[in-house]
Amino acid sequence: MKQKSNTRKYFTLLELVLATAIFAVLMVTCGLGLLAIQQSWKKIHFHSDRLKSILAIDRVVELSFRNIVPFTWPTKDTKTENSIFVGDSDKILFGTMHRINKGDSNALRFIRLYAQDGKLVAEYRNTPITKDNKEDAGIQTEILATGISAVSFLYLSYDESNALAWIEDWDEEKNKLNKVLLPVGVQMTVQWENGDSHSWLRRTAGSGKTQSLGIRKTILPPAPNAPPTLP
Repeated sequence: MKQKSNTRKYFTLLELVLATAIFAVLMVTCGLGLLAIQQSWKKIHFHSDRLKSILAIDRVVELSFRNIVPFTWPTKDTKTENSIFVGDSDKILFGTMHRINKGDSNALRFIRLYAQDGKLVAEYRNTPITKDNKEDAGIQTEILATGISAVSFLYLSYDESNALAWIEDWDEEKNKLNKVLLPVGVQMTVQWENGDSHSWLRRTAGSGKTQSLGIRKTILPPAPNAPPTLP
């Protein structure tokens, strides 16, 4: 009868090297696959957040810029009427017509838009927000977008030759002399931290070439031999 051998079979050096190489290839392949999946997820997450931010900005622009109307408010000290519209190159403050949603709201809303600490901030209130007003009682704040490097505004108005022109800063006193209460249009450009930019352009509700909510800029004389008009 044959006796079983007690000798053990060991792996050769070549077999160990081949096994290690195969294992390394498998690990590298799995790692690259996981890395690709992670990068794809990051891109999807980034574009999803960016789309949400763009939709939030578009909602505010569409509902507010199109409904900007002239509104004046007396100051506490001098009691002079000042326009609730501040158009700077990096921020804007205005009054806009607003749908009444609750019993304590009204048909006007006052909004201030600006960028701060990488965020696009929108402030709302049912009562006027003046440029010198330090009180924040009743102001609601909404972060429209993050990852913002800058926001800029342009204002479309009429120049001395009665031609449309873009300006960076709205000069209230100068436009009062021209009887222009509001810009014809407002453009907002958002610069993102990754270098992208998006712009929104809307015409305001309270400004036209010859009138602004019934307030005439110029009144043309009647044509010769024209029939009389009713008062």
